[in-house]
Amino acid sequence: MRGRMIRYSLVMLGAAVAFTSGISGCTQRNANVNWQHPTLPKEEWAADFGECRRYARREMEREAGLPAMGAPSDNISGGTSSFNSSMSKYRLQKYQDKAFADCMRRLGYVPISK
Repeated sequence: MRGRMIRYSLVMLGAAVAFTSGISGCTQRNANVNWQHPTLPKEEWAADFGECRRYARREMEREAGLPAMGAPSDNISGGTSSFNSSMSKYRLQKYQDKAFADCMRRLGYVPISK
């Protein structure tokens, strides 16, 4: 019985590591997008980029029910397992990425793949 529990634990740990690696691979794809504005000078892009990052973070915090302006390393509470926590983080990161992209498009930027 004990050997079975150890094997089960090792299998679950391996699955969690593989799943987490898959998530990080998915979220890294979003880093392969640059944004350009057809009419604004490049000097103004950084301010808009920062504005959209702050907007997206506020939207993600609102969606998660987190206190506004928490530290970037704050953990998402309420998960009873590592799997649920990973899924919550993944879902919230996707939500934040979408909010950022929507903000950039509203300001007139277009995504350019690297």
